[in-house]
Amino acid sequence: MNKEQRTLHAAFDEHALKTLLEQNRNQIQRSLEANFGLKPGAVHYYSLKKAAHGLQEAEKKPLPEIIRLLCEIPMREDVVRIIVPHITVYETYFFRHPEHFAWLRDSFLPGLEIRKRAGGKLSITCWSAGCSTGEEAYSLAMTLFDYFKGQQGWELKVVATDINHESLDIARHGCYGEWSFRDLPRETKERFFYECNDALELVPGLPRLKRYHIDTRIQQMVTFAELNLSAPQWDVSELSARTFDLIVCRNVLIYLHQDAAKALISRFAEYLEPNGALIVGPSEPWFLNDSPFVAQQIRNGTIFIKKENSAQSEQHTKQLPAQRLENPNSIKTVAESLTPQKTAPAESLSPPQPTLKTTFPVTMHEAPLRAKEEREEVIANARHLADSGEAARAIELLSELIQKETTDPELYYLRGLAYIHTRDLSSAESDLKKSLFLEPDNVVAYIALASIAKERGNESEMKKHYSNALHFLSKIEETAVVPGSNGIPAKAMRDMISSLMAR
Repeated sequence: MNKEQRTLHAAFDEHALKTLLEQNRNQIQRSLEANFGLKPGAVHYYSLKKAAHGLQEAEKKPLPEIIRLLCEIPMREDVVRIIVPHITVYETYFFRHPEHFAWLRDSFLPGLEIRKRAGGKLSITCWSAGCSTGEEAYSLAMTLFDYFKGQQGWELKVVATDINHESLDIARHGCYGEWSFRDLPRETKERFFYECNDALELVPGLPRLKRYHIDTRIQQMVTFAELNLSAPQWDVSELSARTFDLIVCRNVLIYLHQDAAKALISRFAEYLEPNGALIVGPSEPWFLNDSPFVAQQIRNGTIFIKKENSAQSEQHTKQLPAQRLENPNSIKTVAESLTPQKTAPAESLSPPQPTLKTTFPVTMHEAPLRAKEEREEVIANARHLADSGEAARAIELLSELIQKETTDPELYYLRGLAYIHTRDLSSAESDLKKSLFLEPDNVVAYIALASIAKERGNESEMKKHYSNALHFLSKIEETAVVPGSNGIPAKAMRDMISSLMAR
């Protein structure tokens, strides 16, 4: 057992904790639903264990008292702030679901601009609800900035809220690594970001990778605030006496109890302007059955427009077709969606007409889509934990997922990296070799193995792994990004390895 693992076990009796969590499972679930609107299963056992660890470190109380705090209704505010970073999800990146931003640029903003000019009010306000670490909110701001670029007199604002104060700290800082740019064109990144100083070692064995800060012009458009969307009252100054033209709340409803989700959707309607739009995640439209919104089909997705009156509500009652899985060939690329478009003549820019369909059946396609999203979120949480110095907890999280997906090479690779952080090199080597057995051309796994060999002073083994990495790199185009490298092109990686081998 390594030092970090011994520290965890010294602070807690893991068996006693597991027993208490199981014995109080129903009371804890009632508390999570009452305090946060969360449905059963939304918080995994591992996350509850993390929350208990955090509470014990802060409160210095016996385990039964820690469990009692988790069961409280209403929960103390200081307890909420301690446990929320452990039970929330960090998976997000810039311009995630690009079809939404293409629709904003091509359909929603042209119609909204006409209505605003006609009303003499040149201001647009958007709300990113459940903004996590800020990538979504800044993506909205960049979209507004590009659309209204060169036009004078417009006031453009994005309010971004999240329950996780640690996520908001990252968002306010505005500095991001390559993982947040996985779908962003280089040209957009170069226009809106500049290099900052706090680099991270994301690929063991290679130099630390750069991080990038959001442009100040974009950062100033966004205001961040802490908010529990399931709280009885929204006591947030940024929301008071304000209505929004657009609300984006993606991949939040899927974690909520159905009643909590329905109540939240109704509250969103109260905060939207007439003809205002609500965007939810790809697997969430069915939550808006019988809601104050009408559905509008867009390419590879659905968005929702606020109903103006009850007559409209009665008119639009047809059923939408079963939801399709994403087809990357049927939508514009992110690069296309961010390319400025010529504006059509004013007479053709009438507000988009909603599709006369509102009811979503729950279909067989939702299960694999949700499973895919859950996998991404677990991986994102594990990455966050490892980067935050909690590699042992990242290992536990990845191990739970590996039990379900025993042939996923990425999971073994990521757990191998986490083991490197805990200095358990034998376990790291084992996982990295399992990853390579399943995916023999995984370049970054060879590099990680080389770093282990170097640590052990085994130069011949190190060069063997570097040589294998170079062999597979030779099959990748020089300008292509190496899979799993967080944005490093093949040529740059070859140069790095050649330099390391020459030392």
